Amino acid sequence: MAVLVEAAKRLHPTARAIAAAQRAADARIVQAGVWANPEIELSYGGTRPRIATLDTDRPYGATVSQRLEWWGKRRARVAAAQADAAANQADAEAALLDLEVEVRLAAISYTTARDAMAQASAQAALARELLEVVTKRQAVGDIDLGEAARVKVEASTARLRHDAATRAVTTALAVLRTWCGETLSDDLTIVDALNDFTAADAAVSTAHPRLRAALEAERAAEARTEAERQARYPDVTIGVFGEREWEKDTLGVKLGIAIPLWDRNAAGIARADAERDRLGATRQLEALRLRRERTQAIGALELAKAEIATLTDEALPAASDAVRLRGTAFASGDASLADVLDARRALLSVQTNLLDAKRRLAEAQVRLLASTAAPGNRP
Repeated sequence: MAVLVEAAKRLHPTARAIAAAQRAADARIVQAGVWANPEIELSYGGTRPRIATLDTDRPYGATVSQRLEWWGKRRARVAAAQADAAANQADAEAALLDLEVEVRLAAISYTTARDAMAQASAQAALARELLEVVTKRQAVGDIDLGEAARVKVEASTARLRHDAATRAVTTALAVLRTWCGETLSDDLTIVDALNDFTAADAAVSTAHPRLRAALEAERAAEARTEAERQARYPDVTIGVFGEREWEKDTLGVKLGIAIPLWDRNAAGIARADAERDRLGATRQLEALRLRRERTQAIGALELAKAEIATLTDEALPAASDAVRLRGTAFASGDASLADVLDARRALLSVQTNLLDAKRRLAEAQVRLLASTAAPGNRP
């Protein structure tokens, strides 16, 4: 199972998406710390004197200016970008956990389908053997046509069940390949997909990627709120200029500052505050959801364990003995065909229920992993 999970993390497009998102977050941090570009302004004009004794002129000049942000703006902007990067990293860990859960569930489905196919194959073989016995006994007149027809129907049903199980294996393998790559073997065997596990009583903590992602998103919103608050303060623009006319040159400096008369960024601050509050509520909802899923997973796991113990220790041995005894009695003429078929159906039902319980146990373990992300819960 661990090999499949690692293959999925290496080959699935999720890995490339995570890497691209991380590069974008790093680029935003760099961009947040960049100063504004300086500006240059060129001018050229002409004078038309209103006094006849004055000459015309073609003055020209240039101005170079640099916008200087309020000292807290750049710091707040960089902090917001860094918080966004941390939130992105937490989202990446949550995505990888989701990917692992999907791979494990697909592996469980595939292994369950393979075991079901093996059971169907064994049942089909038994049905063929029974059909051969009935055919021989029918030839010597020891069995009527009605019972022979019932055995034929049983054999046909077993064959159809085997065919359906084979198709289910093919489908489950195709699904697993969408997660782990097309190079998976046709006869892939996952040795630890349906093992019995012990439920670890792990609690949901802030170390869970989903909670960390929600917490980092809330922190990023807080950083953006601070950046919006700093945006209230106006920037200062300083510059130097020079102008040349026919009879004189002019050099000087200039200072510009915006007057926050109409816009003090109140709407931006309010919007950022509201987003922070929303993300805080989202984090609380996520914590409640994980606790609920953990409780459900532990309940399903304990129920499946109890079913497996009962089926393995009691029902399966009894059903196997019944099939063996009825088969021996039928061969010696001491039992009817109906008794044999009923015993075989009972055994098939127990085997099916046992396989289903093992599947539910493994899936509950994966759900527990998804809700706690505790390493001890990994199959």
